[in-house]
Amino acid sequence: MAVDSRYIYWTDAATNTIGRADLDGQNVNQNFIITAPVGAFGLAVDSSHIYWANVNPETIGRADLDGQNVNQNFIVPGQSVGLYGLAVDSSHIYWADVNNRIGRAELDGQNVNVSVYHRLPTTPRGGGGP
Repeated sequence: MAVDSRYIYWTDAATNTIGRADLDGQNVNQNFIITAPVGAFGLAVDSSHIYWANVNPETIGRADLDGQNVNQNFIVPGQSVGLYGLAVDSSHIYWADVNNRIGRAELDGQNVNVSVYHRLPTTPRGGGGP
């Protein structure tokens, strides 16, 4: 799940979608964004975009907050396997993978680094994600 000032967003792996509703629970849209064929784990939002981790293929998708301009392959973190949670700050998007690493890229998708933090003792999870 992820929340911004107007909406709550969630993933539904069974339907390969991202849903959205007003914070008061009104205007539910279960099919706000269609994700990759095997669904998404983890969401993050900033002031302009929503980001999600696709399971297969292992990519990070991005769309405008109105659901337009969907890019399923916004970031292709190459060596990352088993993408989990996502988090975003004012300049980077971060993700965790099952290889006990945290990767990051700039918000424009450039300068991808799959192991900013590596050799963590366990698989990191969470961070604005599932």
